[in-house]
Amino acid sequence: GYGEELVSSVERGRRIPRPEYLDRADEVLGAGGKIAALKQEVAEVRYPKKVRDLKKLEAGAVELCAYNNSVIHGLLQTEGYARAVLSARRPPFTTDQLEQQVAARVARQEIVTDTTAQSVFSFVQCESTLRRPIGGKMVMRGQLER
Repeated sequence: GYGEELVSSVERGRRIPRPEYLDRADEVLGAGGKIAALKQEVAEVRYPKKVRDLKKLEAGAVELCAYNNSVIHGLLQTEGYARAVLSARRPPFTTDQLEQQVAARVARQEIVTDTTAQSVFSFVQCESTLRRPIGGKMVMRGQLER
């Protein structure tokens, strides 16, 4: 069910395969689950290397303390707020780059929401970050409610 061009692109590393592609490749090649088992690693490759490295460091941290005086810290941002912050970048991201950056930022947040983690988090936000209307009224409302 996959074309020659797609298979070639995946094999050459030009395209990142989707999870269903890995499942099908595992089945067709009789790999016994070895290819399908790579889904999590392949999913993480979608994010820039610096984000993957930061995520590893944050996940291994015993304590994380942060101060920010310009925007709400990335680990606390809602998807809408993150999109608004990243959209303000100059030169701007392309649409695909923007979506990749937003997805990466949101994916990093699982260390804060993971109830099994033993890490301690402390965030100090300058009051101006709470009053600065980034992304509009509804985006800020969602961010402040979070």
